[in-house]
Amino acid sequence: MNYSRREILRLTRGLAVGASSMLTLKALALAAAPRPIPKKAW
Repeated sequence: MNYSRREILRLTRGLAVGASSMLTLKALALAAAPRPIPKKAW
């Protein structure tokens, strides 16, 4: 499996964006929740 540098950059950028958006969503949910969220929710 040979990936060009452009494809690798695009894949890593997509992963980074997805991870950061998940973290921001989780942080917003935690900040908006008045009570602690059970770990099962995540």
